[in-house]
Amino acid sequence: MKPATSQFRNSKQRQRVLDTVAHAGFHPTADWVYQQIRLEDPNISLGTVYRNLDVLYQMGKIGRVGVGDGPEAFDANPMPHYHLICRECGRVEDMPMPYMTELDRQAQQAGFSVTGHRILFEGLCEECAKRTRQ
Repeated sequence: MKPATSQFRNSKQRQRVLDTVAHAGFHPTADWVYQQIRLEDPNISLGTVYRNLDVLYQMGKIGRVGVGDGPEAFDANPMPHYHLICRECGRVEDMPMPYMTELDRQAQQAGFSVTGHRILFEGLCEECAKRTRQ
């Protein structure tokens, strides 16, 4: 269960982390966010970035995408949606497909109190597919 957003006070560092994720244009890792922020604030620690990413996720401001063996990616869009991951380069993209709430209802029949689901499609991104064809 996510805590109420009023439980967390806003900070300059947290806002900087949120802005960095929001303006990345892709699904960045914590390390990428850290490296970007360090360009402007060399005193920020990786731990601070991780903590703020976690708080922003708990607040419902960003999403998280677990990508198996690779590092977790973060998503500026916290609404339920699906993702594609490239098995070659690890790139994560949004899948242009509506979220299917019917799957949640069907899963309820198994006796679970289902709050949502995640689908991660795997394959090769366009760039990696082109490289393998050459």
